[in-house]
Amino acid sequence: MPSLRIGIVGAGLGGLCLAQGLARAGIAATLFERDHAADSRWQGYRLRIDGDGQQALRQALTPRQFELFRQSCSLGGDDCFVDPQLRAWSERKPAHWRPSAQDGDAAERDLSANRQTLREILASGLKDQIRWGHALRGVRETPSGVLLDFEGQPEFEVDVLIAADGVASTVRRQLVPGGEPEDEGAVVLYGVTPRDALPAEASTPELGQGVCVVFGDGLTAVIEAMRFRAPLPELARRMAPEVKLSAMPDYWYWACVARAEDLGGALPDERLSGAALRARIQQATRGWHPRLQAVFAHGDPQCLGARPIRMAAEVPAWRCERVALLGDAAHAMSPAGGLGANTALWDGAELARVLAPAGTTAEAVAALRVWERDMRRRAEHALRLSRAGSARLLQRSGLA
Repeated sequence: MPSLRIGIVGAGLGGLCLAQGLARAGIAATLFERDHAADSRWQGYRLRIDGDGQQALRQALTPRQFELFRQSCSLGGDDCFVDPQLRAWSERKPAHWRPSAQDGDAAERDLSANRQTLREILASGLKDQIRWGHALRGVRETPSGVLLDFEGQPEFEVDVLIAADGVASTVRRQLVPGGEPEDEGAVVLYGVTPRDALPAEASTPELGQGVCVVFGDGLTAVIEAMRFRAPLPELARRMAPEVKLSAMPDYWYWACVARAEDLGGALPDERLSGAALRARIQQATRGWHPRLQAVFAHGDPQCLGARPIRMAAEVPAWRCERVALLGDAAHAMSPAGGLGANTALWDGAELARVLAPAGTTAEAVAALRVWERDMRRRAEHALRLSRAGSARLLQRSGLA
């Protein structure tokens, strides 16, 4: 009997987690990614991996890969919640916040991963399964499966298709017209400041430990020192030689979340330059403590980015039984709650678990529906938490 043809559109965290989980079960899915290579876009900012995300990675990765993931995360430290003058202000801490893990901590704490590093770990061993440079134009049901149409590439037919192609999902747009995530009217500006770029006199204890959350008046900044216990390529050679990790020096990660009008207005369609983004941040944080301003001022201009915050009103319904939507394609969330990546990882690991025993298309379709019911329940809960977290970060306080 021929093996089941499983296609995954999108080699982001959720799609890769699904592929790794299937690979552990001896199933080779095919991934299609519009990027031309794993490093064709900058992926360097940090991700907060909570208990669900950690459990998903433990489930999908080999024990050696999972331990490499843990050891590649930042060393962590005590978190702090302050106002723009660095005065302690913990009253606005989100209710679901878990403290940062420190070396040797138990799993009741969150880990801070370098995004590109996590993606490299998740892609390890999948080289022959990922088809880079495949930008999807659309899909079409056939009597024998789902036909994928790519720009400048041959068509490809699969028995079941998993759309893990992000907030601008081509598959969702086709299957759920009008199901686009809603623009929340808010913006996130993010960047990194190299460890050696910040003058010594600008350093402050709050910025050298775990996460520092700065609650301004309608604008919240999240700053975290990403400190690695060893050079990442060396760590991989020692712990999991089959994984190749790119070098990443220590850095401060930071993100500013605010309503668009408080961060210089709506983002234009064209990408803003680093200088333009820096100007927006400096204007929005005028009057803040000089040490905080220094972190933003010394950010690497090549690593500054911005995007509007879009959030799904609900998990959309789609009618094609051979297709499932995963991660941001199904339930885009505000970065304010720190739940989007973790929910996508859980989606991928759980879908791999229920798909693994399927030997026929009918069994795979039944598995997709079982998974979908649980995904909807979990994602709707995460969306509620994300909305609440976003509202808290955008709250006006009357502070200068």
